[in-house]
Amino acid sequence: MKKRYTPEIVTELADNEVFVFGSTRKGKHLGGAARMAVKRFGAIMGNGFGPQGQSYAIPTIVGDISKMVSYVSDFIQYAKSNPNIQFLVTKIGCGRAKFSEEQVAPLFRDAYFVENIVLPESFCRIIETTLPAELIQSSELDEQSPIEPTIDEKPKVGIKVIGKIDLSQFETAKQKSVRSLDKENIYIIDTNVFVEDPNIISKIDKQYRVALSAKVVDELDRLKITLDEKAKRNVEKALRHINQAMDRRSNLSMELADLTLLPADFSKKSPDNIILSVALKFNTANPIILTSDNGLQVKAKGLGIATISLIDFLKKK
Repeated sequence: MKKRYTPEIVTELADNEVFVFGSTRKGKHLGGAARMAVKRFGAIMGNGFGPQGQSYAIPTIVGDISKMVSYVSDFIQYAKSNPNIQFLVTKIGCGRAKFSEEQVAPLFRDAYFVENIVLPESFCRIIETTLPAELIQSSELDEQSPIEPTIDEKPKVGIKVIGKIDLSQFETAKQKSVRSLDKENIYIIDTNVFVEDPNIISKIDKQYRVALSAKVVDELDRLKITLDEKAKRNVEKALRHINQAMDRRSNLSMELADLTLLPADFSKKSPDNIILSVALKFNTANPIILTSDNGLQVKAKGLGIATISLIDFLKKK
């Protein structure tokens, strides 16, 4: 059977079809495919994620494309659990969100193998460049399990590592400003920090505990196949360093989220909020979120949790 692609313009659907479009987290469906979803396919203003009418919203106005990973993953799982429905994915993220097709398409690599998910032809062509020739759906291909990405065995990214020094003597004014003198200081590291600096754990003095959010590990694992080559190597390196640190560092632990700790106004599906809930578990100590994400910093500060950006953390003065 010839592989089906999502038409460039979708104006009507069969009874067993669903229109998949990009949205804002707040569900402001004002333009492009989102507007079409409201007018024709039952999308609901104010609902920024998931099934609604004969459509499905995936947040794309998220700032950092890594924040789309969990939303796409949730969609793929939803499609698998509804095999009798055909999901027509539009070129989400390539309009108002201003991501390129080369950035977005790899997020749907697993979806390529799901029989009832229909992708734009351009997405498929980009995904196919990452697949072994025998797996490309040129004519017939039975649904297969997602394949493991090929890892670059020869990283060429040069990262400056401080090494095994007592880093506390070099703490900057900003680091000291978020540190407590009478409570346990616990660092929670955001996903974007690992992508920018894979060796970040080694740069946190061993006297400080590191609580690693399970959501961060999950996002890094997914980012292995969605980023450009340089960032992909950084993610692989970060996972390798995390694995080594879990064996060598006694005060490093992986922590599961506790979504009951989130304020009622915060979405429990947001990766940022899931990471934030880990920090809230340690509110009787002094949790410090290390993140370059302004949105996460604002939320954390609003709840009385200290934050520091990677730039400030690494500043010499």
